[in-house]
Amino acid sequence: SLTDADEKNLNTQIESLDAALKNIEPVYKNNKLLQENRVVALMAKGREFSANGYFREADAVLKSIKQDIDHLYHHHRTIFYVNYITNLVKSKLYKDVIYILDHEFSTDNILYKNMLLQNRLLCYMYLRDTKNLANYISYDLDAAPFPQNHVLKLIKSVYFYLTQDYDTALSIITSVIQMVATDKMSHHKPISILYKKLYTAKQKNALLKKMSSKDIKLLQNAINEFEETTPIEFKLVSVYLWLKQEIEQNLA
Repeated sequence: SLTDADEKNLNTQIESLDAALKNIEPVYKNNKLLQENRVVALMAKGREFSANGYFREADAVLKSIKQDIDHLYHHHRTIFYVNYITNLVKSKLYKDVIYILDHEFSTDNILYKNMLLQNRLLCYMYLRDTKNLANYISYDLDAAPFPQNHVLKLIKSVYFYLTQDYDTALSIITSVIQMVATDKMSHHKPISILYKKLYTAKQKNALLKKMSSKDIKLLQNAINEFEETTPIEFKLVSVYLWLKQEIEQNLA
């Protein structure tokens, strides 16, 4: 659901990248620098597609340069893989992500290490794989740099939700909400509040076979309100999409 302005902005950025690629195309094969510039431009194009919700297009572009990145441009590997893996998560290719993290790519850079951990945990969360979540959430998530510690703690709360320990899930999400009182995380706060609403409703209905339709309706309304008031990039955040799917598919 891109607005016209988002659509225009994306088109402009893709057009300028395509124009650069078109200029490089006839001459890049014999020029090392241009070969690298071409790969960097394609990486940017993949990132633009992904950020705007075109995950399949992003995947095709990024896959087309993966071999070059692996064999020729090692110094771009970390940035490439972080974008590639993030897009695979958004494309719901969770098993592919876990395979890459186990066999193809790792990093010692603390910032990217935490980003990759976040992607791994998102995959387990979507797969509802509580066994693997348990292995990783014992890692000191709170020590991750901001804002990743926020997302990692949010995922930790989901582990307790999935194992039906609603008290712990609620206590973690409450501390997350307090943590995001700062301005720079203002868009994350509504997402955390939605999680709290889900956990509260689930706890309230814990003894029932199925959640009451009234509570489901309240959750759906909260989702609709969020959708109406939030910029596109936050509606594409994986932790939000999981929550939306949980409410739409698993509860309704």
